[in-house]
Amino acid sequence: MEVSVIIPMYNEEENVSPTISQIKAVLDDSYSDYEIIVVDDGSHDKTLDLAQKISENESKLKVLHHEINQGMGKALRTGFEKARGEVIVTIDADLSYEPSEIPRLVSNINEAVGIVIGSQYMKGGKTQDIPFFRLL
Repeated sequence: MEVSVIIPMYNEEENVSPTISQIKAVLDDSYSDYEIIVVDDGSHDKTLDLAQKISENESKLKVLHHEINQGMGKALRTGFEKARGEVIVTIDADLSYEPSEIPRLVSNINEAVGIVIGSQYMKGGKTQDIPFFRLL
């Protein structure tokens, strides 16, 4: 089963390398067939340049770009349109959700269950590092 991981990014230059690296490590350990899709949503910093540089040496990394910021929803839709995977996972560029949870989410997809949503608010979830405005 091919897995596509979509990472919308907007002005995330400090997160590009560690985010891609951590997600790639998890996917390499769990799947032979996967792709990582970074959608740069009109960033004004070096997000796009850094992601493109990494993609030169990573055949499983695809970088898409919006000329202007169109919001997370549009970035996700762009990723969905280009994803090849049978299963699609979305994750924030700041890794507010642990990449190590990706295999657990994917393993719960089956004929009876078509969508799995991870929540930090469920029993066992961690919310201490989430900014207050996001908790609201």
